[in-house]
Amino acid sequence: MGEILQNDILLVKSIIKKVLDADEYEAVERLGGLTNHTYHVTIKDGKEYVIRLPGEGTQKLINRQNERISTSLPVSLRLMQGFCILGRMAQRFLNIYRMLLQCQLKLCMRNSILSRWH
Repeated sequence: MGEILQNDILLVKSIIKKVLDADEYEAVERLGGLTNHTYHVTIKDGKEYVIRLPGEGTQKLINRQNERISTSLPVSLRLMQGFCILGRMAQRFLNIYRMLLQCQLKLCMRNSILSRWH
């Protein structure tokens, strides 16, 4: 969907190692997102994850401490593998994710000021 950013690859590798306890990935695909850099990552054992890296300036829009608190339930239910600092996270990949992302983008375009520009 989008271009893989070289700086992001270093962060993705770090999250794979620290959070997912894996050394390498098999495939990486950029999924897009309005404010974050989101990647679909397949690690060597075939398991798939979504890795989210915060986009530039998102700390002004999102209270990451509140977000961390709100994600504690999915982490405890193992829906989310772990939550890293500064808005970085890893969670299991669900095939419905692509469809939800596309719907979210369309909804935002329709209902926001962005629709005036596009």
